[in-house]
Amino acid sequence: MPNNDREVFEHFLSDPDASPEVAHLAYAAYAASKYDWATRFEELKGRPPAPAEVDQWIAELPMSRFVEIRATASETFALAAQTYMRDEIEKAKAEAVRASIFGEVQGISRLVEANNKTALVEARAIRERVEKATSFKGTWLPNTFTGIIASLAFSVIVLVIAMIYQRDPSLFALFKGASPPPVSTPVPPGN
Repeated sequence: MPNNDREVFEHFLSDPDASPEVAHLAYAAYAASKYDWATRFEELKGRPPAPAEVDQWIAELPMSRFVEIRATASETFALAAQTYMRDEIEKAKAEAVRASIFGEVQGISRLVEANNKTALVEARAIRERVEKATSFKGTWLPNTFTGIIASLAFSVIVLVIAMIYQRDPSLFALFKGASPPPVSTPVPPGN
């Protein structure tokens, strides 16, 4: 427990979680509290407190009061820092958002560019296949072969029809399986 002003200041500085700035603010808050006590003491007793009375007041302060003073100083420092840095924080946030949006746009641009390259390669391949399929050089041999085969198939069909017609010229002979019956000779009347 601190017993004088110097020990109070050392107590605030010894906190590993508090910065020196917070320790100074805490000591200033302690000094303001001490001033208020001394003013009230003077109002009640009509004289300023003696150094021994001041040291006794310090020694009687509970540790929770020092913790409260330090917490208040820390909150005050954080609030002051936020107020002081508000414009910088807003600029940093805006820059982060802009950078994020810019990064997303760049990523999308790269993706579109990659897709465009893929689409361009595919379009070239399709164009080459279409040219190959429609050019004279690419179609002459297959078309000639198809024409010869079609001519031969048509000739075979015509020959088969001619053979069937030669055996029986009637239309129904095409659909019946047996040969036509022999024509009978008429029987003379009276026999």
